[in-house]
Amino acid sequence: SDPTSLVASLQSGGVDLIWNFQLAQYVELRKSATLKVEHGLIGSSYYDMALNVTSAPFTDKLFRQAINYATDREQFTKTVLYGVVPPTDIPFPPYSIAYSKALDTHYPYDLDKAKALIKKAGKEGTSFTAVASSQIQTESVALAQIVQASLKTIGITMTVQNFEAARYLQLDHASDFQMMMHTFGRSNTDPDTLITGAIVWWNHDN
Repeated sequence: SDPTSLVASLQSGGVDLIWNFQLAQYVELRKSATLKVEHGLIGSSYYDMALNVTSAPFTDKLFRQAINYATDREQFTKTVLYGVVPPTDIPFPPYSIAYSKALDTHYPYDLDKAKALIKKAGKEGTSFTAVASSQIQTESVALAQIVQASLKTIGITMTVQNFEAARYLQLDHASDFQMMMHTFGRSNTDPDTLITGAIVWWNHDN
């Protein structure tokens, strides 16, 4: 159950195989001349931000688009995910039948464009809250902080609430949030599996 012990057991020869270890450990282990380290297929899980379109300010499409332009995906993948995977705008990897190259980089990091959209929407000076849980996914909290810093430079206040896992899941299942830092899996299979298999995608639950 302890990630450090997991890796130590492998390095000492106590076990022959480990999986689902931390990315920081992956970066170090792949330097070894005696271990074979594979990251597997990219896209088995994704980091995303769920925006509640029934709750202001996310009822406004222009504001939602502004958040997309204010999200520095490249910084997140390089600094938090150790450059192991590429940034993307869509929930499907290149080998998925749902993949679209044109949409993969639809939202470049562009604070000027984000600011212009916010002004067009009349949302200057807006404040909102994003919920996250480091107990569930530490990297999602880091993503929230990256977005928070970008928005601050264009006059938008994003408060990040880091909840313990039980409270986070309660808010998730009730759609009781403005923004939620979120992760999901199954995106590397048939798109129908993703869209119908996870609560966050069900339109009747927003």
